[in-house]
Amino acid sequence: MQLDMVIIFIDVTQCCKVALFTKLKPNLLHEMNLQEAVKQVLPSVIELRRSIHREPEPGYQEYKTAAKVLDYIKDLDGLHIRQAVAETGLVITLGKDKPGKCLGLRADMDCLPIEETTGAEYSSQIPGYMHACGHDAHTSMLAGALRVLHGQQEQLKGPVKFIFQPAEEGGAGAKRMIEEGALENPVVSNMYALHGMPTLQLGKLGLRPGAIWASSDYLEIEITGKGSHAAYPHQGVDPWVVAAQITIALQTRVSRYRDPLNPLVISLCQIEGGSTFNVIPDKVKMIGTFRTLDEDLRQQMFVEIKRLCESMAEALGAKAEVRYGENGYPVGINDDAEDVFTREAFAEYLGEEVIETVKPTMGGEDFAFFGQVVPSNFWLVGLNEGPVGSHPKVHQSNFDFNEKALAQGIASHCAVALHYQQRAY
Repeated sequence: MQLDMVIIFIDVTQCCKVALFTKLKPNLLHEMNLQEAVKQVLPSVIELRRSIHREPEPGYQEYKTAAKVLDYIKDLDGLHIRQAVAETGLVITLGKDKPGKCLGLRADMDCLPIEETTGAEYSSQIPGYMHACGHDAHTSMLAGALRVLHGQQEQLKGPVKFIFQPAEEGGAGAKRMIEEGALENPVVSNMYALHGMPTLQLGKLGLRPGAIWASSDYLEIEITGKGSHAAYPHQGVDPWVVAAQITIALQTRVSRYRDPLNPLVISLCQIEGGSTFNVIPDKVKMIGTFRTLDEDLRQQMFVEIKRLCESMAEALGAKAEVRYGENGYPVGINDDAEDVFTREAFAEYLGEEVIETVKPTMGGEDFAFFGQVVPSNFWLVGLNEGPVGSHPKVHQSNFDFNEKALAQGIASHCAVALHYQQRAY
């Protein structure tokens, strides 16, 4: 009953309601357009998405999520399936032995450590975890695209790889999948992916050549001073004061020593230190992140932040130790030629009116690792259908993926794969 209600809500006609996991008959797109083909799989995609949403799993623990994807496609023949890539990842290849060039389509599977407050019927059943970034929908849309394209194998000149990736949220799952051969056998020539975007209007697909996602790096600064009684601060070296000075200095570095047209963000989001109200501690630790849209600037900031923190701490009689995370993400760059190609694909199958050129975001995405290996492109799927800014943002406890956008996401994957066949020879 719940599924029927959703189908009516998204205007799926009665004749298109099919049993879950119904296999698309061959050459379907010769008989109806892509949107109609997507409608056939849409009810099952909604069910899959809600099932994944109910049982969110963090990075490298997406065992149930991967199993649900495999169950969803278990009736499809002729697939080459690799499991347990980067712990829980899947690499599913359609038309593995076809002679043409291979493209890859990727979706992320992991959740976030956030307590859900949406109140949805399918809310997370796992305390402290939820799909607050839409990866449940990304995974389900890619699985739906696999079902659609499976019915179009005759049109494929080369293989299509469907990469279901773990640990996008800070775990660099894309990097591990590459290291474990996700782009090999057959070799992937181009990679594509999408992300739901609350700031983009429903029905729009956001594209941008060049940098679209910022680099994202973990930053930890530990200040060591000299503890003392709070009544006698002159007898010690207060690490809190040093931390405050470093915080201001870092922001000044951004606002007064950097080109404002070349974005840089340094955010210190957590500070730890002390054990009671009347003792100045020996140490204070600050944790945060820095981000940029320029890979050269990113590499430069590794040096500058360290030098600034160490020098300022020394000038104030303290010591600073700067650490960077091992799983930092590079700048996410869309290849110019792939941007043109993707626009052509969307125009051909979905209509030019859906395309919108978007601004880059300072959010990070580990799909950037794929872009370092093969020419790639990443697009955004609009979720907002009310006033501008009305849809809850990602990484918020009340975020929920707008299910009206699922069809658009599935269709965009299929459009890219089908249009790619003109290049696959």
